[in-house]
Amino acid sequence: MLILSLALLSGVLLTLLTFGLFYTQMLGRTPEQKTAIEAAALAAARAITKIVIDTDEVGFISLSDYAPTGRNTEADDGYSLPVVGINTLLATVRLDMIIADKLDDSLFRKMAKRDYQNALRAKDKLVAALNQAMDSGPTFKDIDGNMVDVYEEAVAAYKSNQVRLHRGTSVAPLTLRLDIGCAANASSNTPIPSPSGDAQVDDTKQIFGCYKAYVDVPYDNNSFVFAATSTAVTLIDPKNYSASASTPYFIPSVVRCQADHEYSIKDNTGAVKKVRIHDVACAQAANNLDPRPSAGALTFSFPDGMVAGLDRPLALFVQSGLQNAPVDTLQTPLTTDYPDGQMSDTVIDVLPDKHPKAVEVARVALYDWIRRGGTNPNIRVLLDMLKKPFDTSNGGQGQIHIYEFEKTGKILYSVRLANPQTTTRTVSHKQWRAVSGIILHSTGNRYFDLIIKDFVHKPGRALGGKHGGEPLHGQLPTSAPVVNIPIAMFENLGMQPAFARTIIRNGQEIDEHAGDSFYYVPPSGSGKRPSYDQTSQAVDFKFRLH
Repeated sequence: MLILSLALLSGVLLTLLTFGLFYTQMLGRTPEQKTAIEAAALAAARAITKIVIDTDEVGFISLSDYAPTGRNTEADDGYSLPVVGINTLLATVRLDMIIADKLDDSLFRKMAKRDYQNALRAKDKLVAALNQAMDSGPTFKDIDGNMVDVYEEAVAAYKSNQVRLHRGTSVAPLTLRLDIGCAANASSNTPIPSPSGDAQVDDTKQIFGCYKAYVDVPYDNNSFVFAATSTAVTLIDPKNYSASASTPYFIPSVVRCQADHEYSIKDNTGAVKKVRIHDVACAQAANNLDPRPSAGALTFSFPDGMVAGLDRPLALFVQSGLQNAPVDTLQTPLTTDYPDGQMSDTVIDVLPDKHPKAVEVARVALYDWIRRGGTNPNIRVLLDMLKKPFDTSNGGQGQIHIYEFEKTGKILYSVRLANPQTTTRTVSHKQWRAVSGIILHSTGNRYFDLIIKDFVHKPGRALGGKHGGEPLHGQLPTSAPVVNIPIAMFENLGMQPAFARTIIRNGQEIDEHAGDSFYYVPPSGSGKRPSYDQTSQAVDFKFRLH
């Protein structure tokens, strides 16, 4: 009897052990399967972050910002262009709308509305690419021109992270599926405007000073919906995944990765047991925010000394002499930088008149400079800067006043001595120059011409010319004593001396001379544009003695 009991007990134990071993083998797949599926989701999210799309509307866009270093984003001048993240693009437009209202400027509002429509069109192109990237086969490029196949990168990550079990277990073919959508309770890492009191963002629509993702954060009846992004690709709970959002539009940035994997396991009798496991993981894309160390300076050039009545930047936009005076010429070089190329008459999209008012053209240029700052400008700092008087401690000497956005939102202001020669600048290819002759009458019976140069009006490789609408990166004058330039030197350069200059209206030189190009030629193999982190000019207002 005892022997029989022991035999029965041994049989039960053997059965339990066999089942336990099989169950352990089956369950043992869960951690490794989980590791593999999460690796696949992270790889897919990392891959969609790398996709870069070239658009006519705004230039290169992606889910992430990229500094101008990529070989795939080179402009015709050989230097790379920046890539703007879609969240950064939308946040910039929203900020510019707020600034337009703070300035109560109808033209600013018009330009911001134009930029909003351009951002939505660019967004649609990016969304189409992201959806297409979920299928096996379609490939896109990163900033260096490397092909990005999201599906293949996910499969490779899965396979490289799976662990083969012992006892000769075989692994059946993998079936993997990718979807892209959004997630509940997610955040972006795109900052709301500063100061927060002017941001007009409800507390429920921000997380730690950044826009909440997949909720509408409207401004002036315009919807703004931000994608879920973080500083690095991040796993999220699959329960929070959704194929769409209940918002006017949404930008998918969350990848759901599902895998079905069938295993063949032999039990202790040699019988083959098939185990099929379905697992899922989700990950969201990254956005490496570009600090924009040098977004391009706004400069006020006074080569012949300060102009009475223009005591601060804001005075340019309210000065009575500019309110009704039209510009004499509004031109752009269509083949290459002027004066190497020829100038052609042009119009500005928001100012269809061939001879718009000088103050309107000036406001367009100011807006373009502000837009270059991206999400960095602090609203209050900007408004204070426009109202703050120029530093006139240099007296009547020629000088240039320089304003630069810092990544903290502050504005760096500096003054350097300058003369007529050191304030000549190229007119950038496919950008514009506006000239108004004898537009201001100053004390001492001095008459001044206004020359506005905008190097950043049209962004991107398609429409922005050979430099892609990037700032002029030639050196600004240093604060050395003003050099008295002999008349003969001016004549040799094809220029006229300061006291005898006139605006020439027959297509000849107004303010430039041949060979005076301030765009550097890049060395072989060089990609990063010097203006990215060196002081450069985005917009220049020059008051020249007539």
